Amino acid sequence: MTVEVSDFHQYGKYELGTGNYDEARLVDYIARYTRQYLAELMGAKLFDVYEAQLDLSGASTQQRFIELEEPFTMDISTFNQVGYFGNGSNVFRRVIISNGMKDMLMAFIYFEYLKDSISVATPIGIVQPSGENSKTPNTLHVQIYTRYNDGVRTWRAIQERIVANPNDLDYTDFNGVNKMLTSWL
Repeated sequence: MTVEVSDFHQYGKYELGTGNYDEARLVDYIARYTRQYLAELMGAKLFDVYEAQLDLSGASTQQRFIELEEPFTMDISTFNQVGYFGNGSNVFRRVIISNGMKDMLMAFIYFEYLKDSISVATPIGIVQPSGENSKTPNTLHVQIYTRYNDGVRTWRAIQERIVANPNDLDYTDFNGVNKMLTSWL
């Protein structure tokens, strides 16, 4: 599972309009943030094991990591200590949905790339790019936060799968960090 520059050129949710001069920048973002986000998702030790088991093409060779990379849905039941629900049960049931690790990484890379594109450092200072016949929207109206939150939802689903461990796979080195949803505030 690798994220490629071409993934951001395909029509869809994470499409980025990039020119010839932006390709190298996008390559850097993919390399930098793929590593960072996966290490935070799994924790340093489990990430090291994950990275070591990848083959030359970047594909996982161990089933425990393939299960985390692929999209999945999973039922989760947790005990509610606060009170009872209307059905007389104190068990909270929900479905977690992962769009897959690649989709999660694309959401975060998309966010980081566009966040940094809102203003650009130049020799005369920080400037906001402007096209002749276009207007840069206020960040309040940009969908980068929605894309980021989509990544967070998959992030949480993957971590919940690790903790629930429905197939009794070895995730003993898991020490991932929690990631919160965000908004423009």
